[in-house]
Amino acid sequence: MNAEAKIVRGYEPRVFEYYGVHEARGVWIKLYSITRDGSETPKDVISASVSLGRKYIGSDPLDAPVGFVIAHVAREAVFYVVCWWNDENMLRTAVYRGSLEAPLEMESIADTNIVACVWELEIISFERDQWVDKVLKPKKLSLADYLNTHYESAND
Repeated sequence: MNAEAKIVRGYEPRVFEYYGVHEARGVWIKLYSITRDGSETPKDVISASVSLGRKYIGSDPLDAPVGFVIAHVAREAVFYVVCWWNDENMLRTAVYRGSLEAPLEMESIADTNIVACVWELEIISFERDQWVDKVLKPKKLSLADYLNTHYESAND
């Protein structure tokens, strides 16, 4: 089998935006978006991302009340990646997909076993490192220190 034949497009730069921390009912959500061309992520997609985060983050007694959501307006669809910390050092993930034409009509894609794409993994990797450095390693954990950091891309 020729593995290269399966890779037809390669890597193209993306534009990352950070929309701050959204707090509701004792749950904090760091919100990001990714676009292909730097166009503004629609406000309704941002609102839907916050709503999805509220649905999951802090929903289990072992969950930390902290997580992040990535809204990715990709080539073929809008993906919503919800990530939240559980049992101190585990990351839970829920991934949804909406069409470009109707991004708010989203459905879970859990049955695909997809976790994230290479661009979403940039943010996830950063958030993992910050969780370890700001929350798990210090003698006195600081969720505030974690919440005060966010991913900034060189947009390469």
